[in-house]
Amino acid sequence: MQPNPIPSPPPPPPTDPDPAAPPVALVRHWLHASASAAFPAPAALDSFSDGYRSLDLVGRREVLRSLAIDYDVPRARVRDLLRQYMSVAFAEPSGGDDVEAEGKEGAASALYRMERGLRDALRPRYAGFLEAMNAQPGGLKLLAVLRADLLALLG
Repeated sequence: MQPNPIPSPPPPPPTDPDPAAPPVALVRHWLHASASAAFPAPAALDSFSDGYRSLDLVGRREVLRSLAIDYDVPRARVRDLLRQYMSVAFAEPSGGDDVEAEGKEGAASALYRMERGLRDALRPRYAGFLEAMNAQPGGLKLLAVLRADLLALLG
């Protein structure tokens, strides 16, 4: 049984945002451009970093909220994948020994594919963004700023 295709996220916005947009909108644009890409462009990461540092506390809170909510684990997708996995994992094979052996191999293969899909789905989209930012020159410093801002917001 093949998992049903899950719609992909919307395409990233144009690479050049409206310069007249408020600073928070520009930073969110660069966040989306970076977090939506498999391999974010260094220029997008730099633009996010520079823009984030220029925001006031209210703007930073808005960007951090967007990062946590918009780029978290897609719970609906995980739920659908779990349902599919459970339906295959607990399906009763029917037929003779040869049919049953082939059915077990096919079911095991489907389960492995579904498990890989679940692992991928359980990884939040912001994780790739944070990893790319960490690899960026000056990125670790920005991650320390993000952490400090989160701690200040939490308590």
